[in-house]
Formats: sequence, C-alpha cells, structure tokens
Amino acid sequence: MKIQEEQTEDREEIKDTLAENNLNLEEFEQEFAENGELSPESYEKLTKLFPKSMVDSYIEGQTALAEKYQQSIYNLAGGQEQYSSMIDWASKNLSQQEIREFNDAVGSGDSTKAKFAVQALAHTYQKENKGDNILQGDRKATSGSGGYQSRAEMTKDMSDPRYKKDSAFRKQVQDKLRNTTAF
Repeated sequence: MKIQEEQTEDREEIKDTLAENNLNLEEFEQEFAENGELSPESYEKLTKLFPKSMVDSYIEGQTALAEKYQQSIYNLAGGQEQYSSMIDWASKNLSQQEIREFNDAVGSGDSTKAKFAVQALAHTYQKENKGDNILQGDRKATSGSGGYQSRAEMTKDMSDPRYKKDSAFRKQVQDKLRNTTAF
C-alpha cells in the first residue's frame, strides 16, 4: 500500500532527525502513552526540529488512535458502562496480582493480549455473578421472558453499530430474539 509505505518512510525520517539531535521517538511516544500528552519540555524539543503544525497533527493522530483502542476494549465488554461495572466488580473480587496482570495486558498496547484479558475477565465476571451476563445482557433486568417486548426494541438493537462489529453484542441480540414471545 502506497500510503502505508509513505507513513513508514516519514516515520524513519522523523526518527533519523531526532537521532541526529540525540532524541528518541519511542521516548516521546512512551511519555504520550503514559500521560495522554507531552510535557511542555518535550513539545518544545519537537517544535524546534519540526513545524508546530506537524507536531500538533502527530499528537492529534496519536490521540485518535488511543481513543479508538480504548473504545475497542470497551466494546469487548458490551460498552463503557458494562466495562466499568466489570472493572468495579474486579477491583473488589480479584487478587492484587490478578488486577496487576489484567492492567498490564490491557495497557500493553497489544490488542490481542488486551482482548483475551478482557474476555477472560468478562467470563469470570459472568460465572461469579450467575446470570448477570455482561456479554449477553442481564436477563433479570429485562421484563417478561427475557426477550424483546416489541419489534421497535429489536430493530433498535439490530441497527446499533455494535451489531455488525461486536460478536458478543450480536450473540446478546440473538439470545434475546430466541426468548422473544411478544410477536
């Protein structure tokens, strides 16, 4: 892909320019990953070597990538609210070692490792909460048979962007549809 090749070449040029000035791109990236921003000192170092607009664009791109990664992690648990509930439960029920390992996996930047960690925690959360199924929905929270109460409710879930992208959400919709007796 031509765009990807150009980005790789640009990155190498940036790394070379930084190296010529005894600076390291990975150190700036690590600082940004840990703090969500660059310190004024780091920003100043970069704007002395590169146009301010280029530095700002790069920061915006990194911010967008971080937000996309965070949203993909939330989606594995059924959304930010469900993820927060699961994390709250984990903080009260897991050992410090388990919490540390989970945090290391999710914070690693390795999407495969993070995905497995979130899925494993979701499975443990499900099992321990006997029926409060974070990936398939809390059936106790739905009225009646645990299915859809109307076609509008079903259509709303099937129109949700997660239906196309998130297999856990899709399974939740299928399970709810299986239990629908209203129509």
